[in-house]
Amino acid sequence: MRCRNDKNEEFDEILKVALKIDQKPKEELNQYLLEVWKEKTGMKKSKKRGIVIAVAAACMILATGSVLAVANYMRLTDLADKSGIETMKNVFSGEDVTEIYETREAGEYRFTLMGIASGEVWGQSSLSEQVTNLQGTYAAIAVERLDGAAMPDTSEDAYGMLELFISPLIEGLKPWQYNIASMNGGYVDIVEDGILYRLIECDSILPFADRELYLCVSDTSFYDTNAYHYDEKSGKVSRNEEYSGINLLFSLPVDISKANQEAANAYLEKLEESWKQDSEEEGKKDEQLSEIVAQIEALLAEGRNEEALEAFVAVGEPVLITPEENGEYRYECSSEDQTEIFHFYQEDFQNGQDYIILISYKGNNDNEEIQEWKKINVIVLTENEDQDGTVTAQRYEMENK
Repeated sequence: MRCRNDKNEEFDEILKVALKIDQKPKEELNQYLLEVWKEKTGMKKSKKRGIVIAVAAACMILATGSVLAVANYMRLTDLADKSGIETMKNVFSGEDVTEIYETREAGEYRFTLMGIASGEVWGQSSLSEQVTNLQGTYAAIAVERLDGAAMPDTSEDAYGMLELFISPLIEGLKPWQYNIASMNGGYVDIVEDGILYRLIECDSILPFADRELYLCVSDTSFYDTNAYHYDEKSGKVSRNEEYSGINLLFSLPVDISKANQEAANAYLEKLEESWKQDSEEEGKKDEQLSEIVAQIEALLAEGRNEEALEAFVAVGEPVLITPEENGEYRYECSSEDQTEIFHFYQEDFQNGQDYIILISYKGNNDNEEIQEWKKINVIVLTENEDQDGTVTAQRYEMENK
């Protein structure tokens, strides 16, 4: 079983800043879901409960197929119980559960929307202190291979290669901004008898029940703007029929009487305010980092190394480097699980030295502009006094404490 949850603080900062823009983002922006894996243990079995399916009289043939499909899957209560998450167990055994069992096929897979539920949110939402009686929306989806092969277990390497983005979407709200990733969402994956079950949760969409509500399923790890169309005028979301991958779109049945425009507006206001605050805080962090780097560079350029590196500690022993025939110095730097080779040239030396500044960011994400920095590394190459062409290289490091 695998669990993803956006309660990771670094993930919140990355995502919410990325979502502050109104234009369609680059595809990379939502890839932050990949950074929030967590393991869950302590599985138990719950009491079984009956499954009731409401089917119109005109759809008796489909009803028969639905009943057979239901028999293939775990009961919602047993599935929620196996997740090990208390609120999952509570909401799927409560009264506000709608069982659906709608099946669609795409690519190599069969997807079944088993049901949706609402209830108290799992964990602590970042908006819980600002919006009273905050509820959550939950859904259960079954995924199986059309060829009958088993879905990979969450402990297998093949599972790590599986990309699925499953999220509620709301008519009238830009889907690349408002989805499970930005609405305090998360999910749990469970594999049982070769079927992968995904239980998702995010802030409640019930206040928007007077709008069309969707559940998108795509073979990506983020909301892909190429997979769906969004009509700016009507607010409708639809599938891009020319998209080559998986881009299913289910309609979510909710009770329109649950709509609450005042609560919906209050939620959106608080959510967007939280993005704005995070953006401002991130801007301050970026500004501080820029000031630190600028100061280090200025001092190093003047040859004032001791002053520039006062807050740094030397890493490893000094390395003697002999130049290549073209005057190139190659310095190999190993840190944690990677090794890099940096190239320096004597013609670039100022005051008898050259340097490079490396910044690592928390969360190991490549999008440096919206990350809090973790370490600053400075590699300094200094000409040796005997003027034989050799240089001494030394790496220095400063942590963000």
